[in-house]
Amino acid sequence: MSLHVGEIAYTNTLPFFFELDRSSLEQHGICITQNVPAHINHMLASGELQAAAISSFSYGKNEKDYVVLPDLCVASAGMVHSLLLFSKVPINKLEGESVALTTSSETTVHLLKLVLKRFYQVTPCYKQEKPDLANMLTSHTAALLIGDDAIRERHADVPYVYDLGQLWYEWTGLPMTYALFAVRRDALESKAEEINVLHQSLRKSYLRTAADGYRQINRYLERKGMASLSFWDMYFEALLHQPTSKTEQGLLYYFQLCYEEGFLEREVPTLRKWRPTTSVIKYKQ
Repeated sequence: MSLHVGEIAYTNTLPFFFELDRSSLEQHGICITQNVPAHINHMLASGELQAAAISSFSYGKNEKDYVVLPDLCVASAGMVHSLLLFSKVPINKLEGESVALTTSSETTVHLLKLVLKRFYQVTPCYKQEKPDLANMLTSHTAALLIGDDAIRERHADVPYVYDLGQLWYEWTGLPMTYALFAVRRDALESKAEEINVLHQSLRKSYLRTAADGYRQINRYLERKGMASLSFWDMYFEALLHQPTSKTEQGLLYYFQLCYEEGFLEREVPTLRKWRPTTSVIKYKQ
């Protein structure tokens, strides 16, 4: 039986996957499936996957069933450049207005709701829409896009564009963690060796891509034509891929606010973290 792993199909997680030797991982019984966050979140929760990069909110919803793989995250202390609210009016004028939400991720949707209600004291009317900015703004006052969808539209001719990572940091002084890696607790014993290999591989991929200042990734993304090399330099410079005490503090505060607002059924006072088994496989890529 294989270890089925979910990969978020967004650029911000690419350092963990860019240098993976996928054929070698398959030989170790590790199969990787790629999709948008919402689908990966659902697949891990349903048991179709045993490990995955998931939205932070999805961990909060299912924390009794998951453990976190350490030393891996997607966070920022300020601008993130890929979680953008596009609005026809200033953000503090959105009371009662219609805001279109992306269907792609739960973390950012709830982050936006927290920012608007707790920080700006406004409560719009929300509606989920497919991530198409032009269509969203045809019938809504504002629209939320995330990931590559947001990057593609970052220069759209819209009066007001807000970076949610920046707004969160300005109000809390804490980093925001958008994604982390989780493993189902019911797979920990039966898939111990595969989980060890997976963790080592993800970590090595990140360290290799970061060691050259993300130059290889930046050139690869530039060739795809979504943005310039200078943008990708700025983009990865802003991201945090290694958790710290501050990123954990920020994430737990996010969970606390989500619980207080009724978005989460249970409090999440701490992160349950995976620890390698004593018989760690020395995996060489």
